[in-house]
Amino acid sequence: MGRRIDFVRNVAERKNWLLIEKNNGEIVSSQKFVRAQGKNEQDTLIVFLKSLQKNAGKYTIVPNVVGKMMRDAVSALAKNHLKVYVRGSGVVRHQIPDAGTKMRKQARCIIECEPPIELSHLRSFE
Repeated sequence: MGRRIDFVRNVAERKNWLLIEKNNGEIVSSQKFVRAQGKNEQDTLIVFLKSLQKNAGKYTIVPNVVGKMMRDAVSALAKNHLKVYVRGSGVVRHQIPDAGTKMRKQARCIIECEPPIELSHLRSFE
């Protein structure tokens, strides 16, 4: 097992076997050979396929959560299958790792939050 389907197709063609492919994929995970019973029948090779991408679905991209409220940031990271460690509360001011980083699903991200700045507390410099 573990042969690429292209190789198996070539062998089946050279041997004049009927080839039946089960599932989608590029790699043969198992096979079954059936001998012809009569003169007018063909030997048959049934192959079960699997995908070549072993790590497909195991990684995710870290979204940008800087500037979002803590609750929204945690939700966005959770939707990307990431665990979150939160420091502080309020608005996200910093995130580790940076947005766009490729990580394994269920990896931990850290977000650092600060209370939002209320404009009514700022003094005018007129």
